[in-house]
This record gives sequence, structure tokens and C-alpha cells, in this order.
Amino acid sequence: MTDKQFAENYIKKEREEIRRRDSRIFHIIILVCLPLFFAGYFYALYRGNNSNVSSYSLLILAFSAAGSNVLFTGKKMEQKALNLLVKLDAVLFLVWTAIVIIQLILK
Repeated sequence: MTDKQFAENYIKKEREEIRRRDSRIFHIIILVCLPLFFAGYFYALYRGNNSNVSSYSLLILAFSAAGSNVLFTGKKMEQKALNLLVKLDAVLFLVWTAIVIIQLILK
């Protein structure tokens, strides 16, 4: 293997490691923010504030779509706390979906 090929392989591995680390940080941010958005949604629903309910719904949809490969594929995170957050977010997402469907039927 020549020095040039070795350097190219090393650069590719470094780039892949940086992408993986950035992706991990992005997923951690999503997993931490989603329960906060669900809490805000359920609080706004409890208070009857429809404008906040719709705003939180859009946030929940956007963040769930952004983190869908972690939330819906069963991909394991490295830490137990993150795995617990994934399960919590998935359950909250299902509850949120059921509530939205029920609201649509009742209106």
C-alpha cells in the first residue's frame, strides 16, 4: 500500500468518525428535546390553548421525523439512559398520535 492510499484511507476513516460523532450528538439532542415538547403539548392541551397545541404538534412531527432512524428502527444507542429516552419518546409519540386522531374524530 502506498503512502497516498494509506493517507486517503485514513482521511476517509476520520471523516466517517466525525460524521458518526455528529450524528450521535444530533440524536442525543433530539432525544432530550422530544420529551420536553410532549410535556409542553400535553400542558397546552390541558390548559385548552389551541395555538400552542398546534405549535407543539409541528415541533413533535419535525423532531420525530429527524430522529426517525433512532425512534422507529430499534437501533440501540450506546448508553442505557439514551435507550430509555428512545423508548419513552416512542411511547409518547404513540400516545400523542392517538390523542390527535381522537381529537380529529370528535371535531
